[in-house]
Amino acid sequence: MASIYMTMYFSHISGVNVGVITTMWAIQPLFTSLIDYIINREVVNFNYIVGMLFILLGAVLIGIKGIMD
Repeated sequence: MASIYMTMYFSHISGVNVGVITTMWAIQPLFTSLIDYIINREVVNFNYIVGMLFILLGAVLIGIKGIMD
């Protein structure tokens, strides 16, 4: 729990948008499920895939906003 607060604190000090940091945390299951499929052949449910696509879309939109500024 302390690492979350420290990450938010240091992102605020460095001027990085906190939304970018939380999006990076949220997108981690996408890579984990991909690696799990490659190693263990574990199939991901459709609902999880849709959720991860929405998270990925949010990350892309945050990135586009950074380019537009």
